[in-house]
Amino acid sequence: MKRMNKALIIISLVSGIVSCRVYDKLLYVAEESLDKEEVSIKFSAKPETDIVKSVQDSGRSGRRARSLADDRGSEQEERVKSEDSTRDRKESKQAVSGPKRELEREANEINSAAEKQLLEVKDMFTVLNQTKTRLDEIKTEIDKANSDLQEARETPNKSHDQLLLLPKLDQAINKVRISRHVAVSRHYTDIKGALRLAESSFKNAKSQAELILGPLYSSVAYAYRYQAIQTMSSAERLLKAAQKYQVGLEAKMKQVEKDFDELKQAYEDWKRKKTL
Repeated sequence: MKRMNKALIIISLVSGIVSCRVYDKLLYVAEESLDKEEVSIKFSAKPETDIVKSVQDSGRSGRRARSLADDRGSEQEERVKSEDSTRDRKESKQAVSGPKRELEREANEINSAAEKQLLEVKDMFTVLNQTKTRLDEIKTEIDKANSDLQEARETPNKSHDQLLLLPKLDQAINKVRISRHVAVSRHYTDIKGALRLAESSFKNAKSQAELILGPLYSSVAYAYRYQAIQTMSSAERLLKAAQKYQVGLEAKMKQVEKDFDELKQAYEDWKRKKTL
């Protein structure tokens, strides 16, 4: 009986020991299984974190890309605005330079025409002065002949031939004096006045043309242009009038020379009779 009890106790102890070992083993297996599941869960959770992080990184990359795109777009917009502004300035300069070049062309034409006409005026003055010199020479001869005529009239004891020649000499003096007076008072004076006015007008036109070429481009340039054109037109009319008067003077000078030849002949005849 005692032996059976001992045997039961031993069996019970062995069973307990075995049970403890089995329990420890089972606990170990369970803990190991839990550790694996936790690792598995952590491993499984990591991709989600990576996905979130990837999404966040993608969002940041997208924002950076959009920011860069916006910057590039802004730079392009500024460049387009700058190009438009530059083009507008060029077009504005072209819009101004076109009329300005036309004004410069007209101003140069007016200046050139005025210089050419001034040379014509100078040549006409030269001819006119030569004509005036000739008229003065004729006047000197007329005055001398008239002085001798007055002296002869006051001298007593004149011969019959001398008395006959005195009226002829007087007539020749008066004839050439009148023709010369007309040449001077009408033709010469008219030419001289017209040439002086024409010369002054051509010089004014040149000055106005030079003002058109001034540094400032404005509506004033058009005013100078208008004045220059009007002044040139007036000067050209005066020059044409002077040329017309010159033709008349040349014709009158032929008459003066003819009358003067008659005076010289009458004067020579009278002097010859006077010495006899």
